[in-house]
Amino acid sequence: MTDTVSTDTQSFREQALAVTIHRACPCGAPGVYHSDEWIMHQYAGCWVACDDPRVGQPVGDVCPHCNKSRAPSLIEHVGEIWRKIFRK
Repeated sequence: MTDTVSTDTQSFREQALAVTIHRACPCGAPGVYHSDEWIMHQYAGCWVACDDPRVGQPVGDVCPHCNKSRAPSLIEHVGEIWRKIFRK
């Protein structure tokens, strides 16, 4: 009698997309850091070099352009809007 070994395996990959909206400050400055030249001239505090890791990241609780507190209502956590499990 021979022993049988199962070689069945299952692999999967899971992806999800969560959304947070960062609205512009009342002074007009964007809610995230940009490397765009227009931002550099209009809202210098929100500009960073293109190789800076802050590109696309939220500016935080204080606007770097006008140095005023950013209201909590300027950030909206929408939450997870999509999830998919890929099975092989």
